[in-house]
Amino acid sequence: MAKILIDCAICRGTGSRDADRKPPVCSICDGIGKLWVEEPFIQCNMCRGTGSRDRDYRPPICGICRGAGVVPLDRINSI
Repeated sequence: MAKILIDCAICRGTGSRDADRKPPVCSICDGIGKLWVEEPFIQCNMCRGTGSRDRDYRPPICGICRGAGVVPLDRINSI
């Protein structure tokens, strides 16, 4: 399957967990701001694409998408 680079759902592509884009570094993308995901994928239904189970995008991280905000279709079929 092909992979595509998308913005990290937790930090929204900034690489930082803070709104001012300063450390601490996002633990999901390791500060890069991007994640590789397998295509085809859909928005995570559990977190609604936010990557977090909390409204302010802080932990706890969504257990289904693991913070990506999306889930590969082949993984949906195996759940």
